Parts: sequence; structure tokens; C-alpha cells
Amino acid sequence: MKNQYFGDINDFSKYGILRILCDTFPSDIAVCWMLTPDDSTPDGHLAYLDKPKEYRHCDSYVFDQLRDLVINQKARDVSHASKVIGKPNLKFIDTILKDDKKSRLEYFDMVKRETADCDLVFFDPDIGLSPDSVKKGSKDSSKYLFWDELADFYNVQQKSILLYQHYPQRSQHVPFVRDCVEKIKEHTKPFHVYSLKDTRVVYFLIPQREHHDWVWEGVIRMIREWEGIVGVGKDALS
Repeated sequence: MKNQYFGDINDFSKYGILRILCDTFPSDIAVCWMLTPDDSTPDGHLAYLDKPKEYRHCDSYVFDQLRDLVINQKARDVSHASKVIGKPNLKFIDTILKDDKKSRLEYFDMVKRETADCDLVFFDPDIGLSPDSVKKGSKDSSKYLFWDELADFYNVQQKSILLYQHYPQRSQHVPFVRDCVEKIKEHTKPFHVYSLKDTRVVYFLIPQREHHDWVWEGVIRMIREWEGIVGVGKDALS
């Protein structure tokens, strides 16, 4: 996540998903931004904010909050996320994640401490899960969550996981999601894997068995309230 992207169309669905899970989870949810410094890339897609008839029905609260912050206040910073989501059972981790291995190890040790009392952790890397070509400590490695880190938080820390994943350029979305689900199953041996998909990104939702009822209630709400914007495909179930 970068502050410069705050309020773009991916944030709209992201905050909508988090609001629903905040309602269905009785415990705290951790939001690990995996924040990286701003750069010179374009600052995200904002045209949706001028199309309330197309988007606002999904979550009018989030839409109105983002439109005011981005259009009226010109405020693009994840520090405003708590206001946009408007739920009390969230814990935000906004420390900058660096590329080098030592800083990364210290970062995830800190995340483990901060999420000790949380049942679900949302990881929001710039891009998503690491491809084989990216190694820890290499340039731009901070843009990814690595597979051993995912496995640690699911299998050892016993957290349910929500994960942001951007589609690679020129990728075919259906096989890409299917391949990711298979790799997630290989690394975590999960109870289920759900994918919440739009045209730009996919969110993988990986519940612990004891949290599945809460997750399932959230998935049903997503299907009902975000129809036409975020879809849950048949490939979402393991």
C-alpha cells in the first residue's frame, strides 16, 4: 500500500470488504498496510467517484467518505482509513516496510506482537504474493508478501487471512486466480479459500476452521451487496 493510492477504486472495495468482516467477526481485525513510500507512478483510478449511480449502492457510507476526502479535502493518506471504515474493532499497522531482510524480519516480528489478540489479519502489499523471481531483500521485495510469511500467520499464528492481490499485466484472470488458490492450499492447507474478485484485483480470504461461520456470513453479504462490482467465483472454494 502507498498513501498516494488512498481512495482509488481498489480502496472502495477494500474498505467495503473490511466493513462487512468487521460486522461478522466479533473479535478485532488487524489491518497490516505493508506501507511503502510514495513514488512517481500514477495515483490510482478515481473516476468511479464521479459515478455514484454505478458504485454508491454497494456501500454508500464508504463511497461518501472517500468522495469527500479525495475530491473535497484532497486528503490521500491511509491515516483516514479508520474514518472511512467507521468500525471500532480494527487495529491498524502503518509502519513503513523496507526492502532489506533485517528490517523485514523486525517488521513481521512486530506484526505478530501487534496482532496477538486479533483473529483475522488483512495484508495489503503493493502487488500481492511473491513470484519465484523475487527474493527477500531484493529491490522492491517490500511490495510482496512471501509464501513463508503467509504460512506462518495461518499455520503457526493461527490467524484467518485476507490478502490483497493485484492481477499481473496481460494475465488471464481466471487461470491466475486458480493457480494462486492452488498455491495457497499447498502452503497453508486451509479449511477453505475464497476469492473476491473485481476487474483489477482479487482478495483471497482464508479462514481458520473455527472462524468459518463468520467468514461465510461475510461472503454471503458480499455476494448480495456488491453484485456486479465484486464477484465470488466457483473457483473460490477449495
